[in-house]
Amino acid sequence: MKHSKKLICFTLLWLGLSGGFMVPDARSYWFYYDLALLQLDGDAYPDICVLSDDVVIKGNAFGPTSDTYFYLTTSMNANGAFRDPSDVLLGKDSPKYVTEAYLSTGDLNHDGYTDAVATTAKRDSVMLLLQKADSSGTFDLPMTAAIGTSPKKTAIGDLNADGFNDIAVSGSDDNLVILFNDPSNPGRAFTPASLDYGSVHVDIGDLNADLRNDMVLAGTENIVVLFQDPLIPGDFVEALDLTAGERPSCVKIVDMDNDEFKDIVAGFRGTEGTHDTGRIAIFYQDPTQPGLFLPPVTYGLSCEALDMDVGDLNSDGLLDIAVAARCAGEGVVALFFQDNDANRIFSLSSRLPCEEVPFALKIGDLDQDGRNDIIVSDWNVVGFYQSASIPGDFPERAVVLKSELSGGGGDSGGSGGAEGGGCFISAIAR
Repeated sequence: MKHSKKLICFTLLWLGLSGGFMVPDARSYWFYYDLALLQLDGDAYPDICVLSDDVVIKGNAFGPTSDTYFYLTTSMNANGAFRDPSDVLLGKDSPKYVTEAYLSTGDLNHDGYTDAVATTAKRDSVMLLLQKADSSGTFDLPMTAAIGTSPKKTAIGDLNADGFNDIAVSGSDDNLVILFNDPSNPGRAFTPASLDYGSVHVDIGDLNADLRNDMVLAGTENIVVLFQDPLIPGDFVEALDLTAGERPSCVKIVDMDNDEFKDIVAGFRGTEGTHDTGRIAIFYQDPTQPGLFLPPVTYGLSCEALDMDVGDLNSDGLLDIAVAARCAGEGVVALFFQDNDANRIFSLSSRLPCEEVPFALKIGDLDQDGRNDIIVSDWNVVGFYQSASIPGDFPERAVVLKSELSGGGGDSGGSGGAEGGGCFISAIAR
């Protein structure tokens, strides 16, 4: 493990003046990427944060040109109805630059409010947005720090047992970066460390019952488990490779069988050049040998697994799996329900059609009726609502955020500037 001796200070990113960019006589289209469900305004209803970009098409004497404005978009949930979204501008490119964008959430400055971390695969930096500590559910302007890699999915959790959440940043160029939070300046200063593991997805949790968080990666070939050294907090010295399919795409740490030992759920896209060999796999931890896993239980998708989440989807008290998948160019959400009568057995219950190929999904009770629903980002951000009378049925499909052609574009409805001090560098012009 390579520890850098320098301290990374997240830099306040100034992206516009007097409220943002406005482009006259332009048309724009929105694209939605990774999303999160979280509590922002203190009520019982989960709110939505999603990474988005607005491609603005402009005309001139030489033909059309385009600019792309990259945002964190937030929509508050008011008694089950999502209100008009607000945006914090993260960047501007010309032409379109963002094709993949990843989001994770957690408390990074130890103030009790959930913050956000954003990455895009074509940038070499991590963007951090601290939530304002005024219960408004809004975020300060983004801070950014270069990490020298092409980041993909991030995860937030305490990775050196100091009580402060850190950031793990996956990357497909054989470089996993950990940003260790500085307890003296939490959320604003981090110490980087690099590990030579290529990956596209990461999750954090205790995988050997030693009360220290470990990491699991969707590696370039296998699922990789990195155990934290119990004697040296923040050091990861032991790797375990797990195999169940080709082209791992997503991972999640969760106790699937309620035995108090964390398991691993993984998604696979399948053989390169095919569209029907993807699968999901569950690696159950051996309770008699913590840190070791039983042979995987796999379920074919006949599609490519792109993202997934776990939760009770038919109100039986057991965890189920929802998979965002691409099936020969079409998008679906595949639902795997756990069998009530047979422990550790799942079956494909249904496929929910998407308008386009989905990028991400999350499970949560969107309308607080006691039944979990599913929120998906495909062409739009869409909620699939569970039936009140038929558990496991999702007949209602409601568009939460619509990707549609609109006038103008490029407006940054950001929620205000961040305070200076600490490790902020005064300003960067864009």
